[in-house]
Amino acid sequence: MVYVMSDLHGQYKRFDKMLKKINFSSDDTLYILGDAIDRGSDSIKIIQTIMELKNIIFLIGNHEHMMLESLQDNSKMNLWFINKGFDTYKQFISLPKNIQYDIYDYLYSRILVIPNLKVSNQHYYLTHSSPLKYHINFPKYYADASDEEKHFVLWERYFNSKVKHTLTASDIDLINMYKGHILVCGHTKTQSVFFGNIGKNNNGRISYGYHGHVIDIDCGCASNKNLGCIRLDDKKTYYTF
Repeated sequence: MVYVMSDLHGQYKRFDKMLKKINFSSDDTLYILGDAIDRGSDSIKIIQTIMELKNIIFLIGNHEHMMLESLQDNSKMNLWFINKGFDTYKQFISLPKNIQYDIYDYLYSRILVIPNLKVSNQHYYLTHSSPLKYHINFPKYYADASDEEKHFVLWERYFNSKVKHTLTASDIDLINMYKGHILVCGHTKTQSVFFGNIGKNNNGRISYGYHGHVIDIDCGCASNKNLGCIRLDDKKTYYTF
């Protein structure tokens, strides 16, 4: 089975509950669409667990991007710390140097977007927030992306914003190139996106927009709400708190 989740934000207990809830095994594949770190208390523990489980494919999010940039250039740490990265930083620098290097290398070598994942005869485009502005057939790696591409994919809320995006001619051309694909993203919690589905106690629910062509799976774990997960084989959804 193929599962997707996003925006764990240091909530290891919810992540561990989810793995148990879906009966995650070596026969399954899990895609995580970035932002495993920051805000919660167990960021490094989550990253190390992801690194250990070889059937988890981790795409980078804007919080891992801020971490990498801060470790490269101290002048960029302020942005990371404003976005609740300080506890992650403290956990990271407490590790032995060889483990620090392993985590850094692992994150830097991650995928930015997967444009053409096929599951049960359906094609999916996986990204943290937005798709690249041009058509590709194969995954784009973080290390190979330009700064502009990283910013757009990781920060811009192109199809998952508070208000519906008005499609431009170039948007329509790009959509036609990916005809039949479904965009799966996180970054914007479903409580905030214009097509969001909200459950009891303001817990987010995995939500569909643009006539089913966009799925937002960030259910607000960063704000002490649900962690959501979708099984792409049959689109069954799961939640842990």
